[in-house]
Amino acid sequence: MKNHFHLMVRVKEVHEFDQEKLLSERGWLKVPNASRQFSNLFNSYAQDFNANTQRTGSLFERPFHRKVVTDDSYFTRLIFYIHNNPVKHGVTGDLTTYLSSSYQSHLSAKPTLLMREAVLTWFGGRKEYIHFHQDMSNEDFGDLFTHPVSGRRP
Repeated sequence: MKNHFHLMVRVKEVHEFDQEKLLSERGWLKVPNASRQFSNLFNSYAQDFNANTQRTGSLFERPFHRKVVTDDSYFTRLIFYIHNNPVKHGVTGDLTTYLSSSYQSHLSAKPTLLMREAVLTWFGGRKEYIHFHQDMSNEDFGDLFTHPVSGRRP
């Protein structure tokens, strides 16, 4: 899509980090802050993009928004929402053929950094994952992505 993207990221809890490994392999004395890591990623990308296109200034119009997934229903709907977003915005007519989506990556056998098996298992398997996406109507997602403070949609 031309003006935005969606990511679903699982952030590890502090107790899930191997403190010794962080120190020995990366020299980190503390667990990384997810917001800081995303800030660094977006800033580095913008600097590289600007350098390669001979432009200056901000690349992103506003800071990224994050929302904690707190229940199973929201998690399930969020996966569909992300996959269906290019259809919603008229980029493609079929979410299953949109190449810049994780939908096909979840079904592929190619190596990936995605948590493919966890997602497919969540839906009960490959066939159920496909069936869910086929059956999910283009319902009103209403407040699925409202800003937690302002109530505005990003």
